[in-house]
Amino acid sequence: GATEGVEDEEVEKDEDGIILGDDVTDEEQAKRIKERSSIELKLHLLQLAQAEANDAKAEMEAQLEEARQQQQKLIEDAKKETEQALRAEMDEKIQTEIQDKIQAAKETAIAEAEQQALKLQEELAHNQKQVAELQENAEKEKQKLEQTLNEKAEKELKEQMQILKKATGMAEAELEWAIESSNGNSFLMAEEKKAFHELEYSKMMFEMSKLDKMMYLLKNPNIGRALTSASKSIAEERVLTKKDSRGKDKDEDMEDDKAPLLGSRKPPPFLAQLRKKTVGGGGDGDDQSVASGGSGGRPNPFGGGANPFAAAAAAKGLGGPGGIGGVGGRGFLSQLTGGARGGNKGKTITIKSAREKLEKLLKGEKKQVELIPFKLKDFNVIVDALEKVLGSDDVDFAATAKKVNEELKAKDKELKVQLLKVQQSNTKHEGQIEIWNERMNTAPERAKELAKREQEWLEKQKEANEQCLKLLRSYIPSNISSMSVKGYLEEVKKKGGLATFALAERLREKKMLHWCVMHKDDIARENFLMGANVSCFKNLGDYDVTELRAVYACLPAVFELDSTPGKVGQKLEWKNGLITKLKSMTAQQDGETVKSGWDPVKEVEKEEKLQPLSPVNERNPAYYYPDEGIMEAKINHFVGIEERLEALKKRKRELEGEEGGAVGLVAEMKTERDHALEDFRSEYLQQEYGKDVLKTLKADAEKAYKKLADELGVLKVGEKDGKVTGKGLLYKIWQSEQNIKNAMPNKAELLEEFAKIRSQKLHVADAENDAATLCGVLEVGYEEVLNRFCKFDLNGRGQVIGGVFDTEPELKKKERSAFKKLSDEEEARQRKLDMAKAMAARTEGGGKGVKEGLLGGVNNGGDVGVSGGAGGGGEGDIGAVKTSASMRAMLEGGGGVKKKEPKKVEKREPKSKALKARASVLAGSDGGALEKA
Repeated sequence: GATEGVEDEEVEKDEDGIILGDDVTDEEQAKRIKERSSIELKLHLLQLAQAEANDAKAEMEAQLEEARQQQQKLIEDAKKETEQALRAEMDEKIQTEIQDKIQAAKETAIAEAEQQALKLQEELAHNQKQVAELQENAEKEKQKLEQTLNEKAEKELKEQMQILKKATGMAEAELEWAIESSNGNSFLMAEEKKAFHELEYSKMMFEMSKLDKMMYLLKNPNIGRALTSASKSIAEERVLTKKDSRGKDKDEDMEDDKAPLLGSRKPPPFLAQLRKKTVGGGGDGDDQSVASGGSGGRPNPFGGGANPFAAAAAAKGLGGPGGIGGVGGRGFLSQLTGGARGGNKGKTITIKSAREKLEKLLKGEKKQVELIPFKLKDFNVIVDALEKVLGSDDVDFAATAKKVNEELKAKDKELKVQLLKVQQSNTKHEGQIEIWNERMNTAPERAKELAKREQEWLEKQKEANEQCLKLLRSYIPSNISSMSVKGYLEEVKKKGGLATFALAERLREKKMLHWCVMHKDDIARENFLMGANVSCFKNLGDYDVTELRAVYACLPAVFELDSTPGKVGQKLEWKNGLITKLKSMTAQQDGETVKSGWDPVKEVEKEEKLQPLSPVNERNPAYYYPDEGIMEAKINHFVGIEERLEALKKRKRELEGEEGGAVGLVAEMKTERDHALEDFRSEYLQQEYGKDVLKTLKADAEKAYKKLADELGVLKVGEKDGKVTGKGLLYKIWQSEQNIKNAMPNKAELLEEFAKIRSQKLHVADAENDAATLCGVLEVGYEEVLNRFCKFDLNGRGQVIGGVFDTEPELKKKERSAFKKLSDEEEARQRKLDMAKAMAARTEGGGKGVKEGLLGGVNNGGDVGVSGGAGGGGEGDIGAVKTSASMRAMLEGGGGVKKKEPKKVEKREPKSKALKARASVLAGSDGGALEKA
C-alpha cells in the first residue's frame, strides 16, 4: 500500500541523476551534494595545471570520469536498492547496511580521486620548480649582459666626456648639465633638482637641530655626577652608627664590608717602601696599619714615650696606646689630611639616596623632553638611561649606573661625529641649491615657463583683479594727475560724496594708482623707473593687495622703450617683481599652504597655512573714515605744535625783551660784553687787576653773549628769490608758523571734516554696511563682497568711503608731439650758449660789497658782520668784536698804521659786572658777589 502509485510518478532528479524527491532524506541529499561539490572542486583545480602536465591531466580526467561513472552507477544502484527496499518495506537494519555500502563506495571513489589529484599536484610543483630555475638562470644571464653593456657604455661615455672637456674647456658638472639639459626643458629639470636639494637641506637642518638638542640634554653635568655617585653607592644596611655584636665600630665593619666591593687591592710598591722607611715595619707589603710597627721594626715616632711629637699627635687625635694603630686600617697620612676613604669622616653614599637623586633628575628630564615640539624616541636618551638604572635591583645598581654613565659618554662622542657629518652634508646641499637656482635663472625656457605660469595664475585671479580695478576706478577721476587735493575733494562733493584729506593725498601722491585710468598704450611708454616719482613704483610695500590687483589688471602685455643700454629689461624685471609680490599677498589672502621644512614624525615635508594679511595690507586705512581715536590724535597733533610754538615765543621774548618792558637777555649780555671789552683796553685796569684776568673776563662775556645770540639766531630773506634761511630760535618759530599755516589739511579744515563725519556717524565701523556700499559700486553679490573685502580687523577705522566716479571710463590715448633730435653741431652750439650764460650769471656782481660791507659794519658801531660782505654795509651780525682805531683807519684807506705815542694812564672804574664783582671780592665787601655774577 505504501508503494502504490510510485511507478506512475515521475522521480525528480538533478543533472547528475541524483534523486531529489521526498524518498531521499535531506541529510542524504546534503551529503551527496557535498560529495559532488568536492569532486567538482578537485576537477576544477586539475583544469588549472600547466601545459607541461596536459597529458597527465587528460589521463587524470579520464580516471576521474571513470570514477564518476562508477560512483554514479553505485548511486543509481543504491537508489534502486533503496527504492526496492522501501517498496518491500525493508527493515531499518537492511537500509543501514545499504547506506554504509554506499558511503564506503563514495569514500573509496573520493580517496582514489584525491590520490590522483595529489600526484598531479606533485608533478605540477616539479614542473614549476624547473620553470623557476630556468627563469632564474635567464635573469642572471640578462643582468650579466646588462652589466657588461653598462660598463662598456660608461667607459665610452667617460672617454667622450674627456674629449668634450678638452674641447669646450668646461667643468665636468657643467658639461653633464649641458648634455642633460639639451634633452628636455632645462628650467623644469633645474627646478626639480633644486626642490630635491631643498628637501634634503630641510632634512639635514632638522637632523642638526635634533642632534644639537640631544647633545644639550647630554651636557647636563648633574646627570654625570649623579651616575658617578650611584656607581659608588652601597647598601644602607652596611652603614651602621653603633658597634655590632662583635665589638667593632661601624666604620671598621663598613671597611670589612667594602672590601669585596672595592676589591682586595694591595698598596702600590712605592707606598709599601714608604711605610717601611717611615715606620720601619717588617711586613710583606700587605695593607696593614703603618702604625703597627711590624716585627723587628723601629718604635713609632708618634707612639709616646720620650718622643717630642707625641703630645702634638695626641692633641690631634693621631696617637693612641699603641701609636696610631688605634684606628684599624688607617695610616697617619690619612689622619693628617683629615680622613680618607672609608674613615669615619668620609661621606658614604647609599643606594637609597642615589635613587632619590636620580628620580629627581628623571622628573626634570621628562619635563625637558615634554617641552620639545616633536615627540621622538631619540630625545628620551637621558630618560631611558635613568629609568634603566632605577629599574635595576640593589645588587646590580652600582654596576648598572657605571655602565649607563659610560654609554652616555660614548653617545655624546658619537653625536659629535654625526653632527660633523650632517654639517658637511648640509653645506653640500646648500651649494647645490645655489647652483641649481643659478641654472634656473639662466635657463633659456625660463621666460616662456614664467609666462605660462603667469597666464595660469592670471586665469585663476582674473575675476578678482577685475573687481579690484573697478573698485579703484570708482575713487580715481580720469584727470587725477592734474588735480589738487582740495580740487579732488570738491569734485567728490559735487557728485554727492564725502572724501577725506587722507584719501585725496594718497591718490594724489601714489602715481602708480593713476595707471588705473590711463590707456594701456600710454602705460607701455611710461618712463616710470626714472625721475622724481620712481619711489612710487619701486616701493610696492606701500600698496595694499586691492591696489596691486587693480594695477596689475591694467598693465600692458609688454613695456616699450625697455632696451636702453645699461638698463635693458628693467621694466620687465619690475613687472616680474610686482607679480611675485602680488602672488605672495593673494596666497595669504586666499589662505593657501606652503612647504615649511621636514616633519620627522610623519616623515614628509610639512605644509603650513600662510599667515593672513594684516589689515593695512588687506585695505589701506585711507579708504575708510577715521574713528574717534584717530580724529582726536590728529587734533592733538596740532595742539602739540601750537603749545611748542608758544613755548618758543616765550623764550624769544625772554631773549629779545618786550617793548616798554624789561631788557632782553641778549641786549643785557651785549652791554656786558662791550663793558668787558672796554675794561680790557684800559691800561689802568690792566695794571690794577692784571691783563690775564681782564682777558679771561672778556672771553667769558663774549662766550656767554655768543651762546645767547646763537640760541636766538637770525632770520634772513633772499632779495631775489625771497627764500627764507636762518638758524636758532627765530628760524624754529618761523618754521613752526609756516607748518601750521601751510598744513594740508590745517586744523580748521580737519575740524570741519570731522564734524561732517560725526554728524553722519561715519566714524563707527560697520562691516555689513561697508559690503552694501561696495555692492553698489561692483554690482556683485553681497556675500561675495562681504567675504572678499570686509572680513578683516576694522580697529581704528570707521565706515568705508564710497567711490563716486565712473568704474568703466573711456580711456583715451595721450596726444604726443613729435620730438626733433638736434644734430651734433646744433647740440654743441647750444651747449656753448648755455655755458656762456651760466658764466655771465656767475661773474655778475662778483666781488662787490666785501670792502664796503666791512666798512659799513665798522661805521655803524664797529660790529663786523658776516652779512656785510654779501650785502655791503649795514649793521653787522651779532657776535663780532670792536675794531681799533688803527684798523678803522686802515680800512678807510688812510694809510699805514701810525706810530703809537705813549699815553698817560688815567684812573678809571671798571664797567663790566664781572670785574666789579671781582673788585668787591678783593676789597672784602661781598664774598658771594663773584659767584652770583
